[in-house]
Amino acid sequence: MARYLTTIRAPLSASALFTYLATFSNAKFWDPSVRSASFDGDGVPQLGSRYQLEIAARRGTTTFDYTIIEFIPSERVVLEAITKNFYSRDTIDIRPLDVHHAEFTYEATLRFRGFAAIANGALFFVLRKIGRRAEIGLRRELEAT
Repeated sequence: MARYLTTIRAPLSASALFTYLATFSNAKFWDPSVRSASFDGDGVPQLGSRYQLEIAARRGTTTFDYTIIEFIPSERVVLEAITKNFYSRDTIDIRPLDVHHAEFTYEATLRFRGFAAIANGALFFVLRKIGRRAEIGLRRELEAT
């Protein structure tokens, strides 16, 4: 299983940061590998909310249907996607720093499923590249808010 981990400070309250990150369709604004993203809900993220992300792949795009599987408002959100070929889990833990600032730890894990799992070692390099680009985009996006 490949893992990417980063901690980022943001000029937002813990509540505002949580809402932004838990609304996972926002990934289209900061993750260059996300070609499109949508939300199947009433506009407010909650336990069970579902997001569809079209992720750039070697041969076109792959749809990842993410579901919020853990939800602690202003503190933690965990999303999971299972496709025919991949298992993905994104965990975001938020800590308030003061009224107007917070920091969060973002952990992304990715692994192949089925027969392709024998190539899981190669995913480390892929996820590191994707993660670094997404981190740069996320830092830029948060500073602009």
